[in-house]
Amino acid sequence: SLTASNEMFYNSLIMPIVGALGYVIFRWRSVYLVPLLLFVMQCLINFLGLARGMEYMPFVAILMWVGIYTIFVELGVLVAGLLHFAFKKDK
Repeated sequence: SLTASNEMFYNSLIMPIVGALGYVIFRWRSVYLVPLLLFVMQCLINFLGLARGMEYMPFVAILMWVGIYTIFVELGVLVAGLLHFAFKKDK
């Protein structure tokens, strides 16, 4: 997890790629599915850290980080969707 660490700005590169891959897998449903998956994974990582006795984030912080990541994910989905639309072949 790169959240709240020294390398957290790598997420500005990783999340648009995650959004583009989400578009490849889910098409336009990735607009809401990928942020939902991000939220579930962030909660799971937080729970596992809590179970191991490591530092954990409060629920409000998880919502904040997922909200920030969602902006970058949606940019990736938008770019992938527009590229798909621009390069599709007409019948």
